[in-house]
Amino acid sequence: MSVERVAQIANFNVVIGENEAPMLDYFDTLIYPAFTSDFSRKEKDVEYLFKGVKLVQDKNENFVLVGKLVKKTVLDVCSDIDHEGKLIEKDEHYSSAPYSTFAIFLKNHRMVLVPNQKGSPTLASFRSTVCRVFSEYRKQINENVDDEKKIPEPIVKVVGIPSVKSMREALSTVERVHELKLRFYPLNGDIDFAGLFGNMTTELRKTVGSKNGETILKSPKNVEGIAKVLEEAAGTVEPVLTVTTKEKAKVKLKENEITERYKIKLSEDNSFEEESKEVVKETEGLNLIEYSNENHENIYKRNKEKIIKFVSKNS
Repeated sequence: MSVERVAQIANFNVVIGENEAPMLDYFDTLIYPAFTSDFSRKEKDVEYLFKGVKLVQDKNENFVLVGKLVKKTVLDVCSDIDHEGKLIEKDEHYSSAPYSTFAIFLKNHRMVLVPNQKGSPTLASFRSTVCRVFSEYRKQINENVDDEKKIPEPIVKVVGIPSVKSMREALSTVERVHELKLRFYPLNGDIDFAGLFGNMTTELRKTVGSKNGETILKSPKNVEGIAKVLEEAAGTVEPVLTVTTKEKAKVKLKENEITERYKIKLSEDNSFEEESKEVVKETEGLNLIEYSNENHENIYKRNKEKIIKFVSKNS
């Protein structure tokens, strides 16, 4: 038996330190050890933690970091409908741990997130948890080493990748776009989106010593043009649209609301480990996942030994 799940594709963009080093340069000192550590993120009565993190290979024998982001919480049941259809009070509490399966393709740092059920962690939850876990792990390591061996601060961006189709769907209920804001951040081996922005996203930002930047386009009229720009950017910019809907409500559409979603089928009988491998198998052929450039290739080859050293620990 198989069950249908919805997969989201994102750019897992991490650079480290003032020199904005790509994440694979620190795979053996920060990325893998932090993901497999016991650190978690707590938010009131909810705890987010990584489980079952390991390395697998895709069809091209490139390494993929897979695992689960678990949301540990307690569900409170204060009311219910009884067998006679009456509303009744209750005071019941149930432990719950919805999760999302993730797969980070290390060659081009594109990632897949597949929620298991309603209430499973989102891309935003994933990013926040990565930031917290990286920060706590880095703090622990840096307390016990000399300055020259300290791990620099990482900059983490997890940006969903939209398509023309998903943009059309998101904007189908929109009457007017007031503003398109494009936020720039340091890229992890991705080619600067220079065809449209010149050197703004990297060279200008570095020249003035800024880690982030943005450009604002007022009252854009061409929906197809907006869709094309965001699809070609492929998660290398973080978009925010200010719009008025056909119901006359003024709202902001962020990248998580316009990200493309793909339906995939997973076996109901799989173990948690087998499920992670199946997510890789079901998504590795998508164009957004297969995308790569020369920078990605060089960074991956340069750091491949740092990845391989952890493979035996998966067994």
